[in-house]
Amino acid sequence: MKGSTWKRAGYLYVMRFSNGVVKIGFSNRPEARRRAIEKQPNMQGLSVHLSWVSGWIEGAAYPESYAKAFLGSGARPSNATEEFHLPLQTVIAAAKCGLALHVVLGLDE
Repeated sequence: MKGSTWKRAGYLYVMRFSNGVVKIGFSNRPEARRRAIEKQPNMQGLSVHLSWVSGWIEGAAYPESYAKAFLGSGARPSNATEEFHLPLQTVIAAAKCGLALHVVLGLDE
């Protein structure tokens, strides 16, 4: 990601697709992001449920990146980096760990 992306504020979210895939990401409007994903042509027939959303985060790309790193070692990503074939609670736990690391490192200030 480019430098300015790393500083963007927003919400960390976890979404579950009706086919079992779980996505992690960040957005300043997670519900609008969910609707946009659901309308993509490759999502025909799939529903998307916004399963978990953090509070507002400064530099939201950092905890997203940490969570993906936690998941990457044991996951089978269904695309480049954001969608995983893992239990929903596992992905939510990784998101919370990424958020905690973000706070411990002081990047949320």
